[in-house]
Formats: sequence, structure tokens, C-alpha cells
Amino acid sequence: MRQGQLLLAGLLLFVALSSADSIDLTSGSVYSAILETRGLSPNWAGLIIVDNGTNGQVDTTPFVSMTLNTPTIIEAPFPGTNLKNDLYYYAAMVPSYTINTNNIQNMTPKDLLVNELFNSTEYPIFYPYYENLTDNPNGTFCCVEANITIAGKNFTAYKAILNQSIPYYLLKYNVSNTTTPLFLVDIADATCYNGTSCIGVFMLPVNTNAYNFYILPQTTTYNITTWIDGVETRTFSQTARPYNLTVLVKDLFSGVPQTGKDVAVYEQGGQNLFIPLELSGIVNTAWSIGQTDGSGMEEWLVAPTAYPEVVNYTIGVAVVESDQLVSPITLSITTYDSLPSSSKTVTPSELRDDAVAAVNAMNQIVNFLFEWASNREEGKRFRYDYETTTGTWTTYIYVSPLGYVASPATLKSGAPNQVEVRLLTSGTPQTGSVRARERNGFLILNPRTGSTPLSAKSRAHYQTIPTGTQFIITPTSYSFVTSNITFDLYNQGGTLLDTLTININNSLNIQGGGASLSDDDLKATVNQMNGIINSLYLALNT
Repeated sequence: MRQGQLLLAGLLLFVALSSADSIDLTSGSVYSAILETRGLSPNWAGLIIVDNGTNGQVDTTPFVSMTLNTPTIIEAPFPGTNLKNDLYYYAAMVPSYTINTNNIQNMTPKDLLVNELFNSTEYPIFYPYYENLTDNPNGTFCCVEANITIAGKNFTAYKAILNQSIPYYLLKYNVSNTTTPLFLVDIADATCYNGTSCIGVFMLPVNTNAYNFYILPQTTTYNITTWIDGVETRTFSQTARPYNLTVLVKDLFSGVPQTGKDVAVYEQGGQNLFIPLELSGIVNTAWSIGQTDGSGMEEWLVAPTAYPEVVNYTIGVAVVESDQLVSPITLSITTYDSLPSSSKTVTPSELRDDAVAAVNAMNQIVNFLFEWASNREEGKRFRYDYETTTGTWTTYIYVSPLGYVASPATLKSGAPNQVEVRLLTSGTPQTGSVRARERNGFLILNPRTGSTPLSAKSRAHYQTIPTGTQFIITPTSYSFVTSNITFDLYNQGGTLLDTLTININNSLNIQGGGASLSDDDLKATVNQMNGIINSLYLALNT
């Protein structure tokens, strides 16, 4: 480690916490702080960042501004509770620019020479003796390179290692041929200079000008604009109504429309047929995925399903990457405690015709689900055992009065299928989880199945349940739709062990040999879904 780096790390190592000040910050506000305490180096100030318990948000503009005009160490609470996973950076620079990643540049040895990147105008603390200072930026950073990624772009930064092995990065930012240093540190739970907990550390040259702080991602981040029935808004006026939802996806930092991107409209905790009973503490997700066109746009027919309560309910839009929702935005619903019975125009006529067919099919499915769950108080029951020592599945069906019998298992469309998945090692149950997912079935959220006049969408509904927990699913494979159901099995560490494709009987009929199933919550949910589908039917047919 160079002498300058020793001084930098030593500043964090030897100044006691009792000599560090702290200030309270509120996310989204701008502050100016004058720092008074002493440090070891007369040219650098230290910033110990702690989690203030609030979420942070990636943005192109700074979330806080601070003046560090004396050599001091200060403890500052920053937002970032949701970002402590080594996928985000806190970044600092003096000018309050709107960040565009096209303006971030790689470091070169020349940048750290006298009156280059750290010039006497912007960083007078190092002058007139820049070259003679052992802790000048050249002695501190030159020239250990590190490849880092910001917003999906790769950069060559210089890296210093702070005390407790915390990496610290330096890049440059260029606007109109004027460059300025850009300092970055990972957002992650860490142990700081004196053994205290923190989520980041900055060492910044003492400066009378304020430093502006940003949150930057490693992966590409998107800006999503939405129109509902042609009006730019994020609010649906009424639940259980068909709306045209149009989205535009741009790169957040460059503003360039993103073509060929998978983008989804999604619900969490909504009313959907595949998962007719939500388990306590387990949120189900439904989404319809399309792909942006050459202008970065995509369009859906959407019917929110929040009714009559909205506990743990979310509807939104997000880019989908590696099966994850990226840069989600939340939409809202003005009225969700009542169901309208009037008509609502859907154009063009081909779109309306396709929606009518989908709603009619879902109406048939929910009618049979009502017959099973409410009138007969009966369901189908299955168990799926996975043995880790052999990597094999054994399936069971419940036959009254015998109980579970080893047999090939086929779930029924339109029925409440009560399922339990067990993870076993030599017959002993293990802790794990299973993701039950139906693809390309019917979704109330997206009540259509065609490929014209809107583009074709892939639809999915899933939830992740602890192994050994009974859950209820209803396949929606019926009529002109053939769905696919899979169980993804994970061990306790989250490693995927196997994926099982589930057999489906897509006939809507009542079969004997089921198990008794009396559940008031299931009955209530089925009634609510029936009301939502009926409201959609009236909107499209009156």
C-alpha cells in the first residue's frame, strides 16, 4: 500500500468514534453541513455512512449535498436499506450534475498529475505543493485499476483499499470538456474503521464547495412512462374494468428508448384464478410480459383485480430480466371497494372480441371452482415427494377413505387442487421451498389471449411456498388455452434442485373421489373473483 493510501486508511483507523460527529438526513432533501472535528490528514475528510432505516432510490440527481471544508470524520445516516447487496454505489462529486452514464469516463495516469483532474481551482487544498504531498490524489489512487459496472456499462476505475478492506473507486465525469472526479463506494453492510457497523465509507478532499451524493446501480436502470386509455397517468379510475395500458421504456441515465426489452404489467396479492387462496405471509404474483417495439413501447389490455381489500396488493410495470422485476413502478387505483356494472368501450373491435372470449372462458372456470369449493366443499388432494439421495419424484393422490396412494398425479382445471410438496433426504423432511407457476393460462389481470391487434404476451402466475406446506392451485388450461404448470424445487440455501412439469386434466367437470375441503377464505375469494369477472363481462357486453 502506498504512503498516501496508508494515511487514508489510517485516518479511519485511529480517530475514535467519540471524535466523530453525526447529522440526521432525510431522503430526497438537500443539506449543507459544516464539519468541525479533527482528523489525521489536513487534506482529506472522512464520511462514515450508516443506514438510516429508509429505502434508497436510484436517480439521476443527487439525494443530498454536504460541505466538508475541514479535515474531519463525520457519521452520516443515508437511505439505502433496500440496496445493501453489492449491486449499488454511493457516488459523490462536487458539481450538481444530472448524471448521464455517457459522461462517465475511465481513469488514466495523466488524470492524477498536477492541475489535471484535481486542479487548483476545484481542489485548492492540494496546492501549491501538490507534487510534494504524500497524500495527494496521485499518491493515493495511482494506479491500481479495477473494472466496475455502472448502469450496465463497464469502466476502468482506480481503486484504493480503505481500512477493513473496503474498496473505494475513482472515475471522472466530463461535461462540455470539463472533467471532475467521481468517487464511488459499494453500498453493503460492512465493518468500518473502528469496528462499528456501516454501509459505506468516503474519503473526500477537503473542499469549500459542497459534495453532491447520488445512488447509482451496477445494472441497467430504466425510466418507465405509462398511459392509461391514452392519458399519461399511473392511476386507474376503477378496479375490474378493462383499460388500455401503454408503456414507454427508456434508459434512466441516457434517455434512449429501449427496444426489444421484456416488460411486464404485474400484480402482487391480486385476485387470480390459478392461486385462489393466498397463504398468510406469502404473496402471489401474476404478470403479462410483452416486448418493446422499435420506439421502446408496448401495450396491454389490463383489468386491475383489487377487490374488496387491498392489503399487500400491488399493481405495477417493470422490465423483466433473468426472471426478475427490474426498475418497477407502482400504479394505483382510485376506487377498488365496489364493482361497476356499466359498459366500457374497448377498441378496436378485434381486441374487444378477444377479451370477451377470454372473460367467458374464465367465467366457466370460476363457476366450476365455485361448485367445488362452495356447493360441494370438496377438492382434489395431491402430494409430491422429492428424494435428494436419488433425485427422483414420487407422486401421490388422496383417495377417500384410504388416504394418500402412490400414483401418477393429474391436477384438474377449474378445481381447488390441494397440494403439498416435500423435500426429503433418506425419507427425512428437509427445509426448502417450491415455486408453483402456471404459464400462458388465463389471467384476470390481462383478460385476452390473442396476438392481434396487440402483440402476443406470455402470461404467468406464481407463488413460492415452504416445502411441507399445503397450498391450493387451480389450473386455467381450458378451451382455446393450454397452460403449463411447473414446480421449481429449491433447497434451504436457494439452490434449484429440480423442476417438475405437472400433468393437467383440462376438462371442467366434477369428479368423485375428492377430499373434503371447507375453507371460508377460499369461498370468499372465489365469490370475489366471480364478481370481478362478472363486472368485466358487463363492461364488454353491454
